[in-house]
Amino acid sequence: MRMLKTVIGVVCAAAAIVALMGAPVMAGEAPIVIKLGHGDTEDNSLGGVHNGAVAFKQLVESRTAGRVKVEIHPNNQIGSPREMFESTKMGSIQMVWEGSSNFAGFLPEFMVFSMPYIFPNVTVALRVLDGQFGNDLSALSVKKTGVRLLAYTQIGWRNFTNNKRVIRTPADIKGLKMRTQEDPAMMKIVQSMGGSATPIAWGELYTALQQGVVDGEENPTSMVQVAKLYEVQKYMTMDGHILAINPICINEKFYQSLPADIRYIIKDSAHTAALIYNGVGQWGATLDVADLTKKGMQIYFPTDAEYQQFVKAAQGPVQEFVVSKIGKEWPEKLLKAIAAETEKYKKD
Repeated sequence: MRMLKTVIGVVCAAAAIVALMGAPVMAGEAPIVIKLGHGDTEDNSLGGVHNGAVAFKQLVESRTAGRVKVEIHPNNQIGSPREMFESTKMGSIQMVWEGSSNFAGFLPEFMVFSMPYIFPNVTVALRVLDGQFGNDLSALSVKKTGVRLLAYTQIGWRNFTNNKRVIRTPADIKGLKMRTQEDPAMMKIVQSMGGSATPIAWGELYTALQQGVVDGEENPTSMVQVAKLYEVQKYMTMDGHILAINPICINEKFYQSLPADIRYIIKDSAHTAALIYNGVGQWGATLDVADLTKKGMQIYFPTDAEYQQFVKAAQGPVQEFVVSKIGKEWPEKLLKAIAAETEKYKKD
């Protein structure tokens, strides 16, 4: 926690220095207000979006010397993830920082991120997202929804948890009631392994697990920590079926209405905040397993042979499902970009 505060403090201090180069607010001139919503708590958890949002706020406000004010609304204060994206789309709030799977109802192409076991590691994933594929997806989002993807972050690998038994292979999921996000592709992952997929809103998940409405769920370790799911889940299997992607989004009409210098600062600050968040999140992920074990969870790492059983059970059926919903173009583009970046990564 002390190191996290130091990291954020360094960023804020650097931003304050940069602020000296910004144009001051004229007397009587009201600042531009950006409402930024996200679903995480503000307790400084290492995997929480709030840390990145605070860095973004400090960078933008200092670099614009008061011309822009960023209001952070954490913990779903202004709506569920889906509602916040809708509000950003409509322009009633300016920005949202939330997981891409929540956006599938607005832009079905986001389902490509729900194809399981496709990224070899986080580095390759971020290279793909920061490259042409990510740029093309943002352009598509602007065209179809009016929302720009300023930068991409990830909250870690999604893993299965439950209260019934250790999940060593897909066969162990058969018969379990598993909570998923409201993403049909993610539901298909559970169904392909014989489980029953039940969409439940994030804010209702803890209670649903506590009351036995569902037996388990799937989330990165960071989210298990943030929501204290370790209190109501006994087993976790580190299969890493999906890398959870969190884009930083802004209403395009609002963005284009801003002066060019402020647009640049917002975009650049979003990328810097993404770097901070991704770094802190990956550091936190290295601490989570030991910490969750101390908190009473039994954590299982599949063998290579067991992992391949998960891949065989889910990858093909889910990719076919995604193609049936959105066509071949975007799944093929993503898989091609991953293959190219993987080859580059091996040669680096």
